[in-house]
Amino acid sequence: MVTLQNCLQVLECQQSQQGPLEELHKEHDTGQVHDLETKMKWTTWLSKMYCVMMCSNACLQLETLKHKEKPWVQPHQWEKCSATWWRMQQTQYKQHQNLHKVKVAEVE
Repeated sequence: MVTLQNCLQVLECQQSQQGPLEELHKEHDTGQVHDLETKMKWTTWLSKMYCVMMCSNACLQLETLKHKEKPWVQPHQWEKCSATWWRMQQTQYKQHQNLHKVKVAEVE
C-alpha cells in the first residue's frame, strides 16, 4: 500500500544521492559514479511505481504526495461493500438450497 511515508522515503533517498553524484562527476571517479547511478535508477523506478513525479520545489512535492495518498482511503469503503455483497451471496445460496430441498421433497 502506498503511503505518504513510503513516498517521502523514496524522495529523501533520491535527494541524498543527487549531491554526491555531482561531486563524483567533478572528481571523475567513474566506478563510484556508475554504482551511484544504478542506485538512482532503482529509486527512480520506485518513484515511478508509486506514480510520484519529482519536483524541485519541496512544498509542491509534499502537496502532490498528500493528494496522491487520498485515493488509498477508498479500500476501507470497498471492504464494506464487499462484505455486503458476500452476505447477499450467502442469502441467495441458502434460498437456492431451501428451494432444492422443497423440490426433492415434492418428488419423493
